[in-house]
Amino acid sequence: MSDLKILHLSTATSWRGGEQQLVYLYKELNLIGITQLVLLPSGSALQNYCRFEKMSFETFKKKGFMALGLASTLAKLARANSYDLVACHDSHAHSAAVYASKFFGLQLPIVVHRKVDFPVGQNFISRAKYNHPSVKAFICVSEEVRRILGKTVRKAQSLHVVYDGIDLERFKEPGKKLRKELEIADDELLIGNVAALTHQKDHLSFIKSAEILLAAGQKMKFVILGDGELMPSLKHYIQGEVLEKEIYLLGFRQNIDELLPEMDLFLFSSRKEGLGTSVLDAFAAGVPVVCTDAGGLKNIIRHQENAYLGKVGDPESLAEGVEWMFSDEERKLKIVRQAKEDVQEFSYVKMAKGCLEVYQSIF
Repeated sequence: MSDLKILHLSTATSWRGGEQQLVYLYKELNLIGITQLVLLPSGSALQNYCRFEKMSFETFKKKGFMALGLASTLAKLARANSYDLVACHDSHAHSAAVYASKFFGLQLPIVVHRKVDFPVGQNFISRAKYNHPSVKAFICVSEEVRRILGKTVRKAQSLHVVYDGIDLERFKEPGKKLRKELEIADDELLIGNVAALTHQKDHLSFIKSAEILLAAGQKMKFVILGDGELMPSLKHYIQGEVLEKEIYLLGFRQNIDELLPEMDLFLFSSRKEGLGTSVLDAFAAGVPVVCTDAGGLKNIIRHQENAYLGKVGDPESLAEGVEWMFSDEERKLKIVRQAKEDVQEFSYVKMAKGCLEVYQSIF
């Protein structure tokens, strides 16, 4: 269907990886003339972006028990504009679309984008949501996500894997902005992390890995770029360990394209990960990676070939990976070259093409 009309639904208010992927998808499909509209929360980061980039959108108010109210809004919008399908970009959007079909007469097929490797609830309501006849396809961000959904979704043929994509040309030549800002000496290695400060990203393991490396006498500084609900507790821990001059919580930064290439190593401590686009960004930026073997990371990492895999919740294994990476300069450079080659398979253009193929396959 070359004249496909897509209604995207997102309920996120903050800006994370899923919102970036939705923007990439919208822009690529827009280039080939596909009509789209994004239904999103009023006042969200995505609304601000859509307004600035002149993307078509409508808003809803996110308050109280959102699902039923949003379901009604979704059904009315779909009927008024003759869309062909609803693409749901998070779990709450999935719920609202199913309710719209069940209670408000939504007649459109639903495609669910699943980007997290959390287990699906096994109660009756959850199983009904994932097996509702209106849901025609799931776009899983990795093989691991497909495996998890396969335990709940009865129609295995509805599960499709389309890897998230990144902008392979996004990153600039390494500069010294962070080193100047934090007064880091040239002979100190800069170890970084970019992720929202949530439990699943397990920044405490990052910090404890830093403690191990510092105790061993390594000349290193550590930076965490990101914001979230764990900022106060992580800051409290760092202050309690008197590490404020070694580990820096820098909050959300918009110029990751400048800051990431400056890092000497990317240390990713996540407990849960659908795929790991931050790791892909590090690959593209030419930064060596040490990360956990969480979720979909196993789909993109080949241990000691394009990165080093440590264990989830094991700061010692991550610290060992950092030491291993810097113990042989030629080997490290070889790993970086391999990672740059591997990441070429993860462009946002390829992601958008894969999603479109799934959309078209349901008709």
